[in-house]
Amino acid sequence: ADGRLPSLQGFPSRPAKETAAPDAWEASLKCTDEERRLCRELRKRLANTPGLKDPVTMLRFLRARKGRIDDAEAMYVSAMRWRHANGFENGFRTQSIDDSLHRRLDAYWPPTALMGRDRDGDAVYWNRVGLGSTNFLADVPAGFIGRHEVYTITRILQALEETGLREGRPLMYMTVIADLADIDFRNMNIKALPKYKICARILEDCFPEMVKRIIIVRAPRAFYALWRLISPVFDEGTRAKIQIADSRNTVDVLSKYIEPEWIPEALGGLSRVAGSSYCEPLVPGPSAMVVPRELLEDIREFDAKSGGQV
Repeated sequence: ADGRLPSLQGFPSRPAKETAAPDAWEASLKCTDEERRLCRELRKRLANTPGLKDPVTMLRFLRARKGRIDDAEAMYVSAMRWRHANGFENGFRTQSIDDSLHRRLDAYWPPTALMGRDRDGDAVYWNRVGLGSTNFLADVPAGFIGRHEVYTITRILQALEETGLREGRPLMYMTVIADLADIDFRNMNIKALPKYKICARILEDCFPEMVKRIIIVRAPRAFYALWRLISPVFDEGTRAKIQIADSRNTVDVLSKYIEPEWIPEALGGLSRVAGSSYCEPLVPGPSAMVVPRELLEDIREFDAKSGGQV
């Protein structure tokens, strides 16, 4: 494989069942025989519950509840009820709902991109958290930012599914790199924290076990105090996946999991795109820091008309 992943900008109009992992891939999943047995049992229990029941989905929910099949079943039922009730995921996949505002917001929030592979062959998701506007997050309606989180997760799932089908193997996880280098704690809007919580809960409660590890890089000293405030938002299992690296050992930590060819030069690697040491515009740059006022107004108008539901 050349390491490339599909763009998040567009996918064929297809429901999830057409891109889900085939049953035959169960044997190639990186899991134990006991996990395979429990996944089969979980699938039987959920036979009458709407939603995908492919091998990857079953394993995700099983692992999210540490192999406790009763808890995995309850989590799946709750998550699928929520996913089907709002219809966002299926609407984005089949292009049956308007996603034009979300595409406009892509350039600003979240400032992220899928680029390259880790040493296990899984996707790497680069998040320039420090460039994200906390003022925008504080001002944007909660309902819309929740909807946008589903949009973003759906695009990531599509990328993993499309790549898996192309390569003939399941792609279950991704490595997340969160770069805090440009974060301005002095001007951080504390009102943004509830919106971060909304996004975190949607991912953990309704789309579990997509993340293999989270590496926080170039974290300033002030971050450690903030981390004590925000860490309870994440489940214990997610917190266990997080590593924090400062500017002195960024490239050493990244190189442990990612080949230097996929690490941007700005972080000590060898990757450079269009003359940019941070592979811009593939990975959003400083322009992401200011969301246009007219876009925020359009989002507010849309949210008011849609009833502000997540």
